[in-house]
Amino acid sequence: MTERLVIKVGGSLLELKESAARLQQMLENDFQGKQVNLIFGGGPVIEALRELDLIHHFDSEMMHWWCVDLLHLTFEMASQWFPNAIGIENADAFERHRHHDAPGFFLFSTRAFYTRSDQDTLPCDWTTTSDSIAAFLAKRLNINHLILLKACHVPDHLNVHDAASLGIVDEFFSQASLGLRVQFLQMQKTM
Repeated sequence: MTERLVIKVGGSLLELKESAARLQQMLENDFQGKQVNLIFGGGPVIEALRELDLIHHFDSEMMHWWCVDLLHLTFEMASQWFPNAIGIENADAFERHRHHDAPGFFLFSTRAFYTRSDQDTLPCDWTTTSDSIAAFLAKRLNINHLILLKACHVPDHLNVHDAASLGIVDEFFSQASLGLRVQFLQMQKTM
């Protein structure tokens, strides 16, 4: 049986010029022969909305879904980085993939698995970010191994509660990731 995992790529990695090539190399070297289900965070795209929300105080649920919608943009960007990855862009593709255990690289849009009908699953406010959405994806796929690839410093042997208190993951992540084996990896900027 093929090993299956979800890798959430931190959106702040979008700002590192060499991150696409380094990520491709890491995936090919470390995860060959496995089923890798990739989801990208929003990084600077979402941070722009967070800053606007601080100024204008939008409705928190509306803001949450605007951010979720913008995650499709990072899916589109990542599709350019990984043209050989199979894109899972809608609910039909997601349903076909759920029971698929062949190895390969699969790239997920939030549109494929997280919609407003799921709003009772995760808080619809700033306590939920793409980290908790990635945990939700892992559970929807019945995968228990979630890797969070971060650009920030990640202390060794970090647990999810400490990660939340340090601001490395969102406040809800410790609940969203219950039952999952969570692993943190750090991709640092090279000199």
